[in-house]
Amino acid sequence: MANFTKTIQMTCQSTSPTIDRADLTQETTVEYPISPFLMRVHDAMQTVLPGTAANDDMALITGTPGTDAPTLQGVDFGNTSTDEKCAFIFSLPPEYTSGQPISVVVRGGMITTIANGTSTVDVECWCADDNGGVGGDICTTAAQSINSLTPADKTFTITPTSRVAGDVLIVRLSFIGTDSGDAGVMIPEIQKVSVLLSIKG
Repeated sequence: MANFTKTIQMTCQSTSPTIDRADLTQETTVEYPISPFLMRVHDAMQTVLPGTAANDDMALITGTPGTDAPTLQGVDFGNTSTDEKCAFIFSLPPEYTSGQPISVVVRGGMITTIANGTSTVDVECWCADDNGGVGGDICTTAAQSINSLTPADKTFTITPTSRVAGDVLIVRLSFIGTDSGDAGVMIPEIQKVSVLLSIKG
């Protein structure tokens, strides 16, 4: 009986099917949320974001625990201009389908008051070349307005040509705004950042 059982087990193991990733059904626009705690100072990436926006750096704002989710905010730029940044690194996962669409979605808006000029969010993206360098900016979408008290998703297209699983993307986010009225508190805010990919597996 023991030998019979062993034979059945060996037969089952030898006939177990294997499925190559290439044979799986492709899923499009699969979301990979980026934790705000992965955001870094854009020109000193060994440094976490400050708790107060200053100079050219966004701030990571905790808010009230149990009430607010952490967000990224800029300065109050009433009657002046603003340009704050942050950056994160994202590696294309093993399930990414080579050369298929990549996009970065930023959900943002204004706190309290809109600017009488402009308030935009921009995305830049570079791919590391494995030798300590990068190529050109592969984000093809221009800066988009977030000058609204109602948060909205802004989608930025990343050129997928030659992109493969394992590629390391360096992504920089920017707030850019101008105002001349100073009619109230004008703080740009990002509530969520995600990378959308086409994947198999």
